[in-house]
Amino acid sequence: AIYQDLGRARLILLRMEDDSLVFDALPFSGKMERLGVLPHDLHPTHWCGNAPHGQWTAVADHRGIHLVELGDHEISEPRFLSHLRGRVADVECDPLGRFIAARYDDNLVRLWNLNGESTPRSIQAPSEFSELRISNDGSTLETTRFDRESRTVETSIWSIGTEMPVFQGRVNLGKHGGTGNWSINPIKGHVVSAVNPDNKTRVWRLGAPSDADPITLNRGEIGTLFRVAVHPLGQWVETSGSAGLVFWPMSRPYPIVISHYEERAWNLTFGPNGQWIATNDINSGIVRLWQLGGVGSRSGEFIFDAPSSGFGFAASPDGKHILSGNYTSSVRMISLETGDVIDLPGDMT
Repeated sequence: AIYQDLGRARLILLRMEDDSLVFDALPFSGKMERLGVLPHDLHPTHWCGNAPHGQWTAVADHRGIHLVELGDHEISEPRFLSHLRGRVADVECDPLGRFIAARYDDNLVRLWNLNGESTPRSIQAPSEFSELRISNDGSTLETTRFDRESRTVETSIWSIGTEMPVFQGRVNLGKHGGTGNWSINPIKGHVVSAVNPDNKTRVWRLGAPSDADPITLNRGEIGTLFRVAVHPLGQWVETSGSAGLVFWPMSRPYPIVISHYEERAWNLTFGPNGQWIATNDINSGIVRLWQLGGVGSRSGEFIFDAPSSGFGFAASPDGKHILSGNYTSSVRMISLETGDVIDLPGDMT
């Protein structure tokens, strides 16, 4: 790991050397200084990818998590954080120094403050995720899953700026091409990725339905993409590659497009508060519903399949039912809470 310690004009290098974890300081003057080596009875398996303000970091072994302070010329004795109970599978430090995020074997992530004086906030992450990280501004937490067989990458994102974590969405970034990375734009609510082997930069909007297509940023022949970075104020995305640097403006709104379904949407209706939109198909009468904003829990959800093509379509004032008519039979009232379908009397012909 490489930690920034800008207040002391240096970088901190954390690496394994002869089966020991060593801390070296690299001042901007260029002369490296050894800060210390962890005790031999501490065999860390995980450590934070950052050091808050360059002042401290945390490492985990089979016993739990230990906090290490980074002094001017030496590290402190590791302080065992006994209140972080349970076997820890991964650890990450909040860049703002507010807490330590600990992942446990059951994929539960707990956000612990350093003194244990308050109950930790908890996140139940998807199973088999392989990486835990927190955005540089401390506003979001990610759990990332790498599928070794398909080489696809999926990231799940929570907002942690509030009292309780709020799930923002899950994005399948596609197949990892071996180079490239991705980054969150918490200001604009985007995930920006350059991991795909086709060397395209793609943008997903958080809060959009999870089956929405990403926006593809095109710029002619760009060669191989290397890295992507987001401006701290969210206005720009920068990509590096074999053809040079590219700056993409993020201030403009981008459309949400969904093109994964074979049906041809005919009628559409919004829920009364704009919390969802429903469509029916011109040919088959299939009814689908999309959640707008929030976690996208209903994304293209199959609601009902009418026996013929769709006709009239409406939402109830309370947003709990949809009325769907077709050309050959009566109107059907579909409950969005239970899925029950009621045939209303009358002939639509």
